[in-house]
Amino acid sequence: MTSIENNASQESILSWSSEEQHEKESGTKILLSQCFEDSPMHRDKIKDCEESIDLLQTTIRNIIKSANQAVTYAKDFSNCFNKISEELLNYEKKCYNKNESDILSTTLGHFGEILSEIERGRQILVITNLNDIFIEPLKKFSSDELDTYKQLRSDFYAADNSYLTVLDKFLSKKIKDDTGIQECAKDVSSAREDLHSKSLQYCNHLNNLQAKKKFEILENFISLTYSNYAFYHQGYEVFTDCEPSMRELTGKLIEVKTIFINIYKYNNNNNNNNNNNNNNNNNNNNNNNNNNNNNNNNNNNNNNNNNNNNNNNNNNNNNNMIYEENIKILIIYKL
Repeated sequence: MTSIENNASQESILSWSSEEQHEKESGTKILLSQCFEDSPMHRDKIKDCEESIDLLQTTIRNIIKSANQAVTYAKDFSNCFNKISEELLNYEKKCYNKNESDILSTTLGHFGEILSEIERGRQILVITNLNDIFIEPLKKFSSDELDTYKQLRSDFYAADNSYLTVLDKFLSKKIKDDTGIQECAKDVSSAREDLHSKSLQYCNHLNNLQAKKKFEILENFISLTYSNYAFYHQGYEVFTDCEPSMRELTGKLIEVKTIFINIYKYNNNNNNNNNNNNNNNNNNNNNNNNNNNNNNNNNNNNNNNNNNNNNNNNNNNNNNMIYEENIKILIIYKL
């Protein structure tokens, strides 16, 4: 190999290295100059990019689906708390109209205002922004970039199949047969040019897509994160403002609850004492009744015994009288 050829070879290697370095620095992955060589390594790079973009496409599709569900659920959640807020405010208003305002109605009305303010922030910063700064940009990226990717990919592989078809037809021609060889050669050349053109468009779009996804997708997620941050910060400020009154109210509630518990215990003790006294009285009454019953029973028994004794005595007296009469009769009969 001559020195001229060595220099040309070194210059070619340097040019390829500088081009590759430039491609890497610009954030791309496929070397456009490789589109003309169409080497297996070039096809492997295309395949790697396609797998990465297909994964991104599936992920974006699932994210959009989940985000739409989140918007629906957030609307339902917000509507429920808006209804709770309306009920609390209506309760306060009705109590005020009936001149029955107390700490309960006033505090519930205050909580209703807090919930209403939070849900207004949720509607603007979460629900609306989730759709405007997250879902819609992802849909636009998917339609503008990914749909174009699908079309260019289809065109590229169609041109590749067409080129392989005419090339196979050209190679099937015999050298001795001159008929149609020139025409087939022109078809091969035209198909190769079309393949190179489609390959350049496709690879260029792949490079652009690989670069854009790094900032456009992240930009949407950062916007969503800032929106959530603003919403939660607003909620933090709302509850921070009402924290002193909440602490004061909590102290009063504990005090009132303690008084109520003490009164409840006192009433329970009194009730227990009264019940014990009643039970003692009932027991005494029962004992007295039992004693009276026992005394009455004893008296009755004694009376019965006396009556029995009297009856026995009477019977004995009667028997004696009969005996005496009989004696008298016998004496008189003997006499």
